[in-house]
Amino acid sequence: DLINSPAEGDNTSAIATIWVVTGIATVSVVSGLNYGIKILSELAFGLGCVLLLLVFISDNSPYLLNVMVQLIGDYIQMGVFKQNFHTDAFGQLASGEGRAMDGMSADKGWVDGWTNFYFAW
Repeated sequence: DLINSPAEGDNTSAIATIWVVTGIATVSVVSGLNYGIKILSELAFGLGCVLLLLVFISDNSPYLLNVMVQLIGDYIQMGVFKQNFHTDAFGQLASGEGRAMDGMSADKGWVDGWTNFYFAW
């Protein structure tokens, strides 16, 4: 059973997998950037494309396309426009100046520090 872990002391497949991956990585690194790493990265890209195609074919394709369009729109709307200009100006006000009275607003110093950290990163 693939889901359950192997029996105690039966880790032959795990050791073999580690040796195979280590061997492939070693050969790739020793052969250099122009050949080994290039071949390995092209293989990984190809396998990723095959996996993407298999998921697209075997799942509900119209749903996946709708989700992709919606997420791209959300990214453009929120990630490009809204989040870049959001400074939580009302959260920085003191009590009595317009700050939320229900205690649901952010800490006054958090937004200032997080914004500086985020843009510096």
